[in-house]
Amino acid sequence: MKKYMLSLLCLLCFGAVQACDICNLYEFNPIDSKNYFGVFYRQSMFNGYSHLHQSHSFFATQSALATQGSNGVQHVPDQSEVYRVLESEDDYERYETWELRGNIRILPKVNLQAVLPIRRNTVYYAEVFHLPSPKKDTTFTVSGPGDLLLAADYLHTFSTGSVKHILRPGAGIKLPTGVHNKRISGEEKYDPDLQPGTSAFSYLAKLGYTLLLNEQIGLDQSISQQWMSEGSNGYRFGDQFNYTGSVFYVMRPGMLQVIPRVGAYYEAAQRSAQDGVAAEQTGGRALFGQAGADVVLKQLTLTAAYFQPVHQRLHGKQVGNAGRFQVGLFVNL
Repeated sequence: MKKYMLSLLCLLCFGAVQACDICNLYEFNPIDSKNYFGVFYRQSMFNGYSHLHQSHSFFATQSALATQGSNGVQHVPDQSEVYRVLESEDDYERYETWELRGNIRILPKVNLQAVLPIRRNTVYYAEVFHLPSPKKDTTFTVSGPGDLLLAADYLHTFSTGSVKHILRPGAGIKLPTGVHNKRISGEEKYDPDLQPGTSAFSYLAKLGYTLLLNEQIGLDQSISQQWMSEGSNGYRFGDQFNYTGSVFYVMRPGMLQVIPRVGAYYEAAQRSAQDGVAAEQTGGRALFGQAGADVVLKQLTLTAAYFQPVHQRLHGKQVGNAGRFQVGLFVNL
């Protein structure tokens, strides 16, 4: 395999799978590069209520975008007696993450990774009943640093004829370094699922496998599991599992490497809990089709991918997955 050949393996899933929460975190793994640094951007879009048989579209032009208000009203909490959303096809939630990522090869086959996220969450509701009076065209944004992820993996390679096999078992920990106490106009806090940070430790394990035939055609697979602890705010996000698989083809026009890929991604999460009481409007599972490509020029790598939901079953009356997009630029050192 030529140097800087890429494999994007799924590391973990973040969130509680409440309408906005099935937000996956992907790890950049250049197999032959010992060290790298990069910047990554991810966006997840949610719209349409499945229980009302509404459609979900990542590229939809919503009338709400032209009529956004400035009053901040909290996202509807589970079983709230104060907030109610009059469900509309114009409702949407958009979750954006900018990440600084780095990898260091500390031993011949051992890598250390760090991911520092900055999050921006935007929520729009056409009509919210915020006692004692309703509010229309309600939009608010919550942003700030998220939790720092530290992880390590072991790289094991072997060959059988013209087929190369790569195994990457690993583990990691998420530290509660993110902001988790953002407030509405200095009063009550936003819901935990909308905060940039979780105020809790989480632990993960993963296993990645790559098969490469004749240095050109390959298969990537990865599974991961994340276990959540209860945060200082009494909120515990649901444990999460995910799987990703894709086939890719390596093209080498001139000095470039172009690597298109297609595949599937699956994620599931248990219900979250506040002070030990399950939140009914959290948790669920979703299956996505994915397509993307990586372009490598010397020390630089540009990667991009789109995820289209093909099936989802979320608990409660949650706004559904509409699609996800991600792009990253990395420097191999």
